[in-house]
Amino acid sequence: MKRLLDIVFVCMVSIVLLAVGSVDYKANSDKDIQTYQQTLEQAVKGVNLKDIDHFLVTTTGYYPGPECCEPFDDGVTAMGVEAQRGVIAIDDKNGPFKMGDIVYVEGYGYGLCCDRGSAIKRWRADLCFDTIEEAEEWGLKLAKMWKVN
Repeated sequence: MKRLLDIVFVCMVSIVLLAVGSVDYKANSDKDIQTYQQTLEQAVKGVNLKDIDHFLVTTTGYYPGPECCEPFDDGVTAMGVEAQRGVIAIDDKNGPFKMGDIVYVEGYGYGLCCDRGSAIKRWRADLCFDTIEEAEEWGLKLAKMWKVN
């Protein structure tokens, strides 16, 4: 019964977070997102993440050139894949996704979790774009992510 209540609580927190910080929400600061993220992380402690339909993740856009990635701007991800749209950087040790996971990000599309970033911790994801303008347009926002595989 407690497990079911935990899952319901996670869903309720997700609904609240979506109401306050939907996919179209752009935070005024990283601190705004961090507050939501901490609330969600607290809610999911002890809950089996496989029981959750989707995850609400802090996302940022990046471009694989020197403007965003210097000194790691060689265009190759941690898994050896060419950095391009569809590549997603994650924290595979402390976050809900693992390297090699195929995911769907609302507002972005399908992607492969195959990169890491020094600023990508826990429930964060960095989405690769083909141009710096697209990455800047995406900015920093909360987005729903589904694990496909």
